Amino acid sequence: MYVKHSASIHQDNDKIKLEGRICVLYHAIEKGLSLRESQKGFGKEKILKLLELTKKYKALQGDEELLVTCKNVLLAYCARQEKNIDADLRQKIENSELFNMEFSEKVNGGVESLTPNELDFDLYRNFALTRKSVRNFNKDEIEYSDLEDAIEVSRYTPSVCNRQPWNSYIYTNSGEITEALSFQNGNRGFGEQVKGLIVVTGERKKFWHAIERNQVYVDGGMFSMSIVYALHAKNLSSCCLNLNMSARKEEALKSHLNIPASEALIMMIAVGKAATDAQVAVSSRFSTNKFIGNK
Repeated sequence: MYVKHSASIHQDNDKIKLEGRICVLYHAIEKGLSLRESQKGFGKEKILKLLELTKKYKALQGDEELLVTCKNVLLAYCARQEKNIDADLRQKIENSELFNMEFSEKVNGGVESLTPNELDFDLYRNFALTRKSVRNFNKDEIEYSDLEDAIEVSRYTPSVCNRQPWNSYIYTNSGEITEALSFQNGNRGFGEQVKGLIVVTGERKKFWHAIERNQVYVDGGMFSMSIVYALHAKNLSSCCLNLNMSARKEEALKSHLNIPASEALIMMIAVGKAATDAQVAVSSRFSTNKFIGNK
């Protein structure tokens, strides 16, 4: 599946595959700019490749917001490296199609000053420890907008090279929820109570090296955890449902839900408002020492 759908082959004629490669390039420049001592004139080869790929991306009707980001990164680079930039490179940047594009979108890119926040760890501890997997929901309906809000915040989850390879499918219609849950084996006894459902996937096209074959699950899992905490912050209860299944069943699920074959299934998240008499599993945890391998 990884070889078939990843950007290991046919990179330049697929918009999503190009997105992954472009994100790696512009983010490498951002990382260089964020260092205390940036190397003088760094990133020339990456910038030239970025100019090449964004031109191909634009020809494929790529999203404007990514092109805006790339232009802003180049503007920041030229400003920060003003005294060190190679004259030939500056000319190629300033003459490039990307640099001279006019955009309606307003998107940031480059670097910004960090203002550290003084947060209260005890508040976070209480927030995290009060989140439980709920399998007993009341009859209150869930607003689509509430689930969308959770996704809006969760898009700030870290991802490798800022590739943001995740995707989500939101359902609040009872018929659609029932159909989706019919492919999942762990919702017996409470699936009919679910009022909202989020299917999380990861896009294999955003990766290309063989050593990256598992990264889609790492990034997708982190995105899923962000969603679960965002739902908790909105006073919505949830239960994570695994999507480990046979290839045939996976194909059937994707076909029914119109999920592209290139996307890896990460999990379903069942959502609802906890019933007043809801019982939850204690789910006892091992001691902290068990999770520190070098102590």
